[in-house]
Amino acid sequence: MTTEIVSIECPEDVDIPIIKIVDILRPHKMQVSRIDLEAYALGKCSELIREYGITKLHSIQVIQEAMIKKDIQIPQILTTVLEYLENVKPVNELIIVDGYLFSKNKQNPPNYSNLILSVLESTVKKIKEIVFVTGNHDNCYFFNEIETGLKKINNSLKVTIKKTSDIHDRFWISDRSKGFFLGTSFNTIGNKYALIDNIDTQDVQEILDILKRLSLIEPSDSYSSSA
Repeated sequence: MTTEIVSIECPEDVDIPIIKIVDILRPHKMQVSRIDLEAYALGKCSELIREYGITKLHSIQVIQEAMIKKDIQIPQILTTVLEYLENVKPVNELIIVDGYLFSKNKQNPPNYSNLILSVLESTVKKIKEIVFVTGNHDNCYFFNEIETGLKKINNSLKVTIKKTSDIHDRFWISDRSKGFFLGTSFNTIGNKYALIDNIDTQDVQEILDILKRLSLIEPSDSYSSSA
């Protein structure tokens, strides 16, 4: 059923109780509800931001980004990242660009490999390929363990890892069409405040062009033929 917001205005000299309006609409199987317009507007803004990214909505004054807070607990990390990952709905391929994704250091979240596998599990069950683009400085301490875990979830999954020193930011890109960014490398998530937000569709394509130019992903036609 489609929900629409309808404004009904009456002249000042006409006094029609709301129950009368309900009685008129009910035979047409229409439902009338009282709503908090401010709460409704905020909810719609949040939906648009999750769908298109904040950079697409310069004209909207009320915005709500997701902030990954310092000292955030593991369940909250899972909930926040999974919300964005499920929103971009990977079907064939997921590209994760993160220069320190597999690095071991004193700031790693507890049970780091299991954390990554928990975030990726539902997605990996459905997709055909996952591409990791990490940094030349990444010691890849956790890669083999994570790759083994991914293969246990989906034994036909193609896992590719590439390295570069030319990309600083962190992107998660779904099926070369949608994506979101993390303001921190995943291996130190929760140590400092960081923003997570969707990426505008045009920006996704620019990121893909850079990855292709650096020979970090295959051309789109090759990807399409294998999808």
